[in-house]
Amino acid sequence: NTVLSDIIPNYRYILYFDSDDSSSILQIDKWFEFGFLKKSSALIIFNQHRSVRKHYFKYLVDNEYNFAAICDYRNFLLPKGTIVFYVFNSITNPYVINSTDSHHIFIGHGESDKAASVNPMMKMYDAILVSGDIAKRRLVEHGIVASSDQERRIIRIGLPSVGPLFKSGKGALEKMETTLLYAPTWEGSLASQAYSSLDNDIALDALKLLLSNKQYKITTVIVKPHPSTGKRVDTYAAKLLSIYQSLKIDVDTTLCLSKSSHIYSLIKDQINYETEVTETIDYRDIQLMTVDVSSMTTFALHYEIPFALLHQRHNVATNNPSMVYEKFPLSKSAVNFIEDIGFIDQPVEDPLNVLLARLLTNKVDAIRREHWLENCSDNEELLELLIAKFQ
Repeated sequence: NTVLSDIIPNYRYILYFDSDDSSSILQIDKWFEFGFLKKSSALIIFNQHRSVRKHYFKYLVDNEYNFAAICDYRNFLLPKGTIVFYVFNSITNPYVINSTDSHHIFIGHGESDKAASVNPMMKMYDAILVSGDIAKRRLVEHGIVASSDQERRIIRIGLPSVGPLFKSGKGALEKMETTLLYAPTWEGSLASQAYSSLDNDIALDALKLLLSNKQYKITTVIVKPHPSTGKRVDTYAAKLLSIYQSLKIDVDTTLCLSKSSHIYSLIKDQINYETEVTETIDYRDIQLMTVDVSSMTTFALHYEIPFALLHQRHNVATNNPSMVYEKFPLSKSAVNFIEDIGFIDQPVEDPLNVLLARLLTNKVDAIRREHWLENCSDNEELLELLIAKFQ
């Protein structure tokens, strides 16, 4: 710890995380990928877990990060004035926050309508970074931040972790060939936070329904599971493979996976990495998305890609559409599937035509303006303004 306290002042800020999930390391990359944080300015500090220690070391070395691992987090103290970004609400975070003369900022790893977005642990931080007004309201309404304190503690930064904005075009579905992205979330760290469409047959039924469309021919499907899929409930891996294999019968289907993800470790022996897997997606090639309640709605909104929401009936104990949108405000511009493949706010007699009509006429601009700052500064300038608040 003495050595580490000597090293920390050499960096402008540190990122702290604590997780025994091998996929967690992937959540670090997004903040560096588009220049919001810079590798030369950052020191990544993580709490060692024997099960993932070698994996983390290799990944951080291969990707040229500055990092340090700690064992004794209970006695870990930061030099005065250190700026700390927290990617997860981990149980060891309070020990780091005991360094009360440092600045503790929750940066997160993806904004969504999940219950985790209002984790009570977020009350501990000096500041919370959010995309825009929807998240700001959510934190105040759930008592995470007092209304009188919101201007000081809630800082809107837009979406610097998603990438440069481009518009896919409202008429993208009019192409003769369409690529559909299916992005199921994971089962959550707790059963009460389970939002995955892999939990039952809703996903495959919905996807098959979309594939049956003749007017807008879906020629390609990309299946992009959350990297932590199968961490808490390993049977989700088999469910994912079942959907993937069923889709392959009808359409060209590819998996989007990182070799560093937990789900890849569960299914790698059952797929051919060279022919069945891609590690990246260019969202300019996507014309339609089906997503769960997750941060993937952010991507759909950001790139103006029409999307359908797959959610579990237990997540919303009502068929009243206004209640659904109240609970999941980022999905106001989506089409909502429910378990019987009807639509919450439409008749179910001809669901496919209802779906296509709504996807082609969705107005996402208003919800996008609520979700983040449309004209925020470039990433480098934005970070400088943020750091200045704490110096």
